[in-house]
Amino acid sequence: MRTTITVFLAAFVLTAVGGMAASGDHSHMWTKIEERRTAEGRVICTWECPMVSPNHFTTTSGYGYCSHPQ
Repeated sequence: MRTTITVFLAAFVLTAVGGMAASGDHSHMWTKIEERRTAEGRVICTWECPMVSPNHFTTTSGYGYCSHPQ
């Protein structure tokens, strides 16, 4: 019984740690650092995530507003 619990807990921990590593790209904390508008009404935003080194950057755009990065 004790061996079964130990194996279950070890599998649970490995799954949790693996899941956190796999979802690393989804744990950004984006901050908008630039917003510009085109003559056609498009809004283009540049976002920065300083949570990792080197910092990550991404761009989103839309008409009237910028969507937050996913």
